[in-house]
Amino acid sequence: MAYRRPLTYSQMIVIALLWLALVVWILVGSPRLDGITLLTLAASGVIVFYPIIKSYRERK
Repeated sequence: MAYRRPLTYSQMIVIALLWLALVVWILVGSPRLDGITLLTLAASGVIVFYPIIKSYRERK
């Protein structure tokens, strides 16, 4: 696997804020919340925040 530099703190913040904005947009625009929507949001959170947490731990 290729070497990757850890994300910078500003990159972590921007990625998290963009994900949060997308989640708010989906929740506000959705006529109803069902299980598949919540499951998709939870899965996307794992996909987004796993690399952020991994980079944060590598920096410490």
